[in-house]
Amino acid sequence: MTDAILEAARNIRTTEPPIVFRWHPKGREKTKRLVFECIRDGLGYPSIKHDRKGTEQMRYYGRFSKNANGATAEEAHDWANVLCLSPGLVGRRKTQKTRTEGGGALFPAKILEITLANGYDWSYADMQLGPETGDPEQFETFEDLWEAYRRQYQY
Repeated sequence: MTDAILEAARNIRTTEPPIVFRWHPKGREKTKRLVFECIRDGLGYPSIKHDRKGTEQMRYYGRFSKNANGATAEEAHDWANVLCLSPGLVGRRKTQKTRTEGGGALFPAKILEITLANGYDWSYADMQLGPETGDPEQFETFEDLWEAYRRQYQY
């Protein structure tokens, strides 16, 4: 599959989406040649990331997880590049010390959803993402809701 993607990239000659190659010493020689041919053609990709280093990075960042969401040894191997080509665990958020999939953008609707679920993200992560800010059915005023929202936003 990797060879087919690299060959297609050389034929299409587009710079988006960016392509990344996970380099491993035991990788196929033919595939490595295709990687270098793409670079030689001046396409600016693929970006080459060392497979073992990326896996080690995922294990290391798991130690900083505030929500016990760190990578196990097995999960650490399942990483892909996100954002500006920084390694991240596939399908998991908050698994890097300084970066998360999705960048630094804030999504007010998502913050409200989490606020209305007492800090729990039931629709995506199925885990407690924010502080417990109370059952919204017990809020008596809009200010109560606003304070809970503000606490989720700050978190």
